[in-house]
Amino acid sequence: MPSIVDNISFVTVKRHMVCMQWASSDARHFRQYNIPVLQYGPAYLPSIHGYNEKVRVEDIVRCAKVYITAVIDFFTSKVRGTTSSLTFDNEF
Repeated sequence: MPSIVDNISFVTVKRHMVCMQWASSDARHFRQYNIPVLQYGPAYLPSIHGYNEKVRVEDIVRCAKVYITAVIDFFTSKVRGTTSSLTFDNEF
């Protein structure tokens, strides 16, 4: 089954890698119980974690595509033992 990083690379048509991030996250609570955690979501760096924080619509759409491909891959692998072959119109 593809990883979420594979889904990000598929949707963005760019190679991505995982990196560790320690800032403002509840992930540490899951990790202490050996539950794997990967954070992924939209961010607009000029306003991140600030007053009137905002993100771009195209970033939300891109993230939604990543989430959808991850869910489809997960359920497809559980039901059929294979992965799906998806395509997206990358208009954003």
